[in-house]
Amino acid sequence: MKRNDSWSAVAKEFLKCPHPNCQHIGKVITKVHCRIHHNMEREELKKKYGMPIRLITRSEEQVKAEAKR
Repeated sequence: MKRNDSWSAVAKEFLKCPHPNCQHIGKVITKVHCRIHHNMEREELKKKYGMPIRLITRSEEQVKAEAKR
């Protein structure tokens, strides 16, 4: 999976929190999420675990086209 270069997603993407024990998925990984759930600042989380992981959603047409290949 590819790492994102931002803490917010674009278009039909979502992000997964980089903390290995966290399953949080959203359009934005907020500073508040990092503080409340991991007791860390976002920059600390970045240094220790890296940037959020990109999760790309696909339309139904894209899935069908992929299945035909």
